[in-house]
Amino acid sequence: MQDQKLNEGQLTKAKVIILASRLPFLILVPVCILLVITSIQFYFDVFKPFFTFLILFGALSAHASVNLFNEYLDFKSGLDFKTMRTPFSGGSGAIPAQPSSSKYVLAAAVATLTMTIFSGLYLLKLSMHAFEGFNTSLLLIGLLGVMLVLLYTGPMNRNPWLCFISPGLGFGFMMTYGASSAILGRLPVELLPVALLLFFMVNNLLLLNQLPDVDADSSIGRKHIWITKGHIFGTRLYLFTTLLVLPLFSICILRNIWPVISLLSLLPWCLTLFAWYGAKKLGSGIVNQPKFLAMNVIATLGVPLVLSIVLFVSA
Repeated sequence: MQDQKLNEGQLTKAKVIILASRLPFLILVPVCILLVITSIQFYFDVFKPFFTFLILFGALSAHASVNLFNEYLDFKSGLDFKTMRTPFSGGSGAIPAQPSSSKYVLAAAVATLTMTIFSGLYLLKLSMHAFEGFNTSLLLIGLLGVMLVLLYTGPMNRNPWLCFISPGLGFGFMMTYGASSAILGRLPVELLPVALLLFFMVNNLLLLNQLPDVDADSSIGRKHIWITKGHIFGTRLYLFTTLLVLPLFSICILRNIWPVISLLSLLPWCLTLFAWYGAKKLGSGIVNQPKFLAMNVIATLGVPLVLSIVLFVSA
């Protein structure tokens, strides 16, 4: 249905690139960065606007690059012609609508990754000047981030556990500790709960979004959790991961790491339970009821957003 709409008129190269970059998906980046920056301000009373801009710019271009590489490789593998599209899964359909644009999507993927690298190098330079020494941790996190961008659609999608944890590593640990390394010059343990929260939520976001494409993904050799472990294991893993958020909040509140009012963040978290119910009941048929995928997205955005507001007003 989406392909028919895209085929109604010729798409310009620019529009294909914009569609393939999946702009709505990029909303996750500023939400995660906001939580990290407000946490740094909450714990250490430090805010550096230009550093924050560079971190956000690099993270946005990195996520866009992942999406563009993913769209290009899914077109080349034939996966784009096998999926049923939803707003949350199945690709944009932009390249199949105009196959000659695939080379421009690949060029845009390389360009956005290059932008990420240059912004990271400039951030490294600023950080070294601010702290009068070489920032080894920031360089290592940056290199791991580039590797994650390049390997995500290919090798990582052929290992179920790497495929499961790689989104959370990128949005959780690399963003959290990349930002703190640049702004603070160190990797504080106080930010571990933030990294873990984003790790749990983002892993589950991508896990559920893979469910509608099980048959298509399997046909091209992907081996994510739903394919290798089955539907029952996948839904149990989703439930286990989302329930880990509860003891995380409990520990943080009991140890005065987060204020009690941070429990408001669990209101959007409740939507993950509805998403789990939909996945358990429908399996890959969830493609016909994307409201459950939507609940998962709202929860993943809502929990860190509400926590960010709470930490900001409590600082």
